Amino acid sequence: MSTTRKRPINVFVPVILVIAGIAYAALMISKGHLWLGLGTLAVFVLLAAGAVFFGRRSEIVAMLVDDVHEERNVHLHARASLYTVNILAAVLVIGGIVDFLRGGDGWPWAPLAALMAVVYLASLFILNRRS
Repeated sequence: MSTTRKRPINVFVPVILVIAGIAYAALMISKGHLWLGLGTLAVFVLLAAGAVFFGRRSEIVAMLVDDVHEERNVHLHARASLYTVNILAAVLVIGGIVDFLRGGDGWPWAPLAALMAVVYLASLFILNRRS
């Protein structure tokens, strides 16, 4: 007899994926793209099924689809967020510089970089006040 158990899965993410798939499919079908809409719906349904299936068997997928508050998972999410913000900031700055050097006006790089800076600073301010 096996003592390993499958962990329960939060159905919030799969349900949101199916709803988003239906919305995208309806939009594409309304624009006359039947097969593209059905294909998009199929992709979203497969993503939802994968989230349920692999979320019970894979720790990484479970961290993405579940609301798990174990200390290790919280730390991994914080580090992943830090890497993501730093890489995104570098991409936005480099994209803006390249656009300016090519004679562009910085669109959309400068507004996106400004938005990211404002959100980051607001987050720091809010988190500093809460702790």
